[in-house]
Amino acid sequence: DEVSRLADSFIHMTNRLKLSQIRLRESEEKYRSLFDSGPNPVFVLDRDTLEILDANPSAEQAYGYARTELVGVSFLELGTFQDDRTGLSVFAVDPTEASCLVYSKARHYTKDRRPFYVNMHACPTRYMDKEAIIVATTDVTDMIEKEAQLIQASKMTMLGEMSAGVAHELNQPLNAIRVGCEYFLKLVGRNQPVSEEILGRVSKELVAQVERASS
Repeated sequence: DEVSRLADSFIHMTNRLKLSQIRLRESEEKYRSLFDSGPNPVFVLDRDTLEILDANPSAEQAYGYARTELVGVSFLELGTFQDDRTGLSVFAVDPTEASCLVYSKARHYTKDRRPFYVNMHACPTRYMDKEAIIVATTDVTDMIEKEAQLIQASKMTMLGEMSAGVAHELNQPLNAIRVGCEYFLKLVGRNQPVSEEILGRVSKELVAQVERASS
């Protein structure tokens, strides 16, 4: 009976171990499937060296590298990663000290050195019994270009408003100068004499309008 119970316990323990292995394998397959099918590039980095330990197919497509070309390379080889708000390297702060860190508008490069901009999400994790960082990137190049276009359009609108204002400010003294000149021409055409008082007053007004337009 004792041997039988021991055998039953051994079989039970073995079954539990097999079930645990099956669940672990299913879990690994599940997360590998999520990792591989993600629409955004995802990298797993060594925390100390920032060496790329793994990369998903989206990373291969976005950066133009094969996975074998990415694995083993420093993540910093993909670009000069800086936080636009602080100017610091995105890894100047240890990601293990916070749950996750987000960095916006970092400039990355494809294999053919074409620049593009990404938002990065970095979180501490463990990978193959190593302290690691998992980094997800999102291409925001189109958004930045549209923002630049909106800013340019805003500048052009402001320039147009300023031009209209300047034109209005110039038009008023020019009209006054024209009226004064037409007045003198009519007097000359009629051979009418011009008194010194009127000549002086109109001439001073013309000079004042020229100075206004010049300002």
